[in-house]
Amino acid sequence: MTDQGAWHDDLRQKLESFYDSDADRQDLDALGRFLAITPDRAAPSIILPIEEMEERLQLAAKLEKHWKDSFSRLTLKDSREWKPFSTHQIAALMIVDLDDLRVYSRNPIFTYGILAGLCQIPSLTKIFLTKPQSHDDLWPLDLTPFTQTPSKKRRLSESSDRSFESDGTQFDQRGNAKRNTKQADKRLSLDENSCIILKTADPEVCHIVPFSANAKEDKRQALIRCFTGSVNPILFKGGDGFEQNEQVHKLFTSRLGVSDRKWNLISLDRQLHEWWGSFYFGLKCLGTALVAGKPDGIATLKLQFHWMPRREQPSKPLARTKQEFLDMFKGTYGDPSSGNPVVAAARPVSGRPIRTGDIFYVDIQTRHVHKMMLAFEIQWALVRIAAMTGGAEALELVGDEPDYLDESGQFLGLMAEFRANWDLFKDDISEYGSKSDEPLVKDAEDDGGKGKGKMVDPSGDELDGDKQGDDAT
Repeated sequence: MTDQGAWHDDLRQKLESFYDSDADRQDLDALGRFLAITPDRAAPSIILPIEEMEERLQLAAKLEKHWKDSFSRLTLKDSREWKPFSTHQIAALMIVDLDDLRVYSRNPIFTYGILAGLCQIPSLTKIFLTKPQSHDDLWPLDLTPFTQTPSKKRRLSESSDRSFESDGTQFDQRGNAKRNTKQADKRLSLDENSCIILKTADPEVCHIVPFSANAKEDKRQALIRCFTGSVNPILFKGGDGFEQNEQVHKLFTSRLGVSDRKWNLISLDRQLHEWWGSFYFGLKCLGTALVAGKPDGIATLKLQFHWMPRREQPSKPLARTKQEFLDMFKGTYGDPSSGNPVVAAARPVSGRPIRTGDIFYVDIQTRHVHKMMLAFEIQWALVRIAAMTGGAEALELVGDEPDYLDESGQFLGLMAEFRANWDLFKDDISEYGSKSDEPLVKDAEDDGGKGKGKMVDPSGDELDGDKQGDDAT
C-alpha cells in the first residue's frame, strides 16, 4: 500500500470514529463546512530561492570582492574600515531578480549602483523593523477605529486630539504627523468592517508601509536618503526601480504623514496585526481581480498570503554556503504542529487553516490602485529581507548607517572623481574656446592672390597646401 493509500485509510477511520462519537450538530456542521468550502489558492512564490541559491551566493561573493577592491576609491575611507556584506545585505541579494543580479555583477557601471543600493539597505531595514517606542506612535486602544459601532464611533468623534474633520494631515505640538482617523474610517468601510483575511469583526487598521516611516521629520529624511539613488532596483524588478523613483518620492517621502491614506491601510484581526508587525507573514499583490457586484470606481486587488520562513537563531549572521544557509531555517510560521507557542491561524467559517498560497482580496478606489500596489510591492520586498534576517529580533545586527554616500545616494568617491573630471573638461573647453577666437583663415599676403587665403589650425599654425587638400577648396 502506498503512503497515500495508508493516509486515506487513516482518514477514513478517523471520520468513522467521528461519526460514531457523541459529536453534536455543531461539530457535524463544522466538519461539513470544512469539507464543502474550498479556499481560493494559487502556487505561491518561493521565499528561499533554493534552486538559485548557489549562483546567488557566488554572485554575492563576486560583488563583495569588488566592494573590497574598490572600497577606498568609492568611499574615500581607509581600506581597513571595509566590512563584508551584512546579513541584511546578503538577504537583499536573495530577493533581487536573478537576471538583474547577473547584470549588476558583470557590468562595472551597474556594479557601483547595486553596491550603493546595498549601502542603503541597513537604514531602510531599520525604518521598517523598528517598532514604535512611545504611546504617541500607536493607535490608543480606546480611540482606534476598530469598528463602526455607535459607541466607538462616538468616542472617536469626541476625541479632539486624534480625530479631525478633513482628510489632510494634522500635526502635534512637536510637529509630527498625527494619525489620520478619517482615512482609517474609510479603510474600514472599504473592508466592510472586517478582517480581510479572517472576515472577523472588530479589526484593527494597520499600515502596509509603516506610519512611523514618515511621521517624523528625521524619519522622513532618512527614508528620502534610502529611496534616493540605487536602492529601488533592489526592491523592484528590472528597470522599474529607476522608473519608480518619482512615484516612491511622491507617495512616501514628499511630506510628513503623506502615506497615512486608505491606499496604505488594511484591516486585520488583532493577532494578525501583531504578527504582521513581526514579519511572520507577508502579502504579495498579484494585480487586480474582476469581482462581480462592485460599485463603479472600486477596484479589487488580489493578494497572496505567505507565511515566512522561521529562523532558528536570528542573532546569527547568514551563512555563505547553500546548505548552511538553508539549515538556518526550520520550516515556516503558520504550521500548528511546530513552535511553542503556536503561530498559526484558521478561517472561522470553514475551520480551514490559513496556508501559504491562499488568496484574499482588498478593495480600493480605481484612481488609487497603482498607489496601493506600490505599497504592497515595497512591503513584499522588505518582509522577505526581514524574514531571512530574523525580523525585529535581529535588529541589533543592522548597525549604524555608514557615511559612504552623498545626499543623492551616490558614492562620495565617485562623485569626487566626477567633479574633478568635470573641472578638467571645463578647463579644456575654456582653453579651446579662447584659442578658437583666433581666425581660422588668414588673409593671404597681397601677392596677386586676391581673395585667397590659407587655413590655420586652432593653434594658429598655417596649414600648407598639401595638408589642406580638398577641404581647402
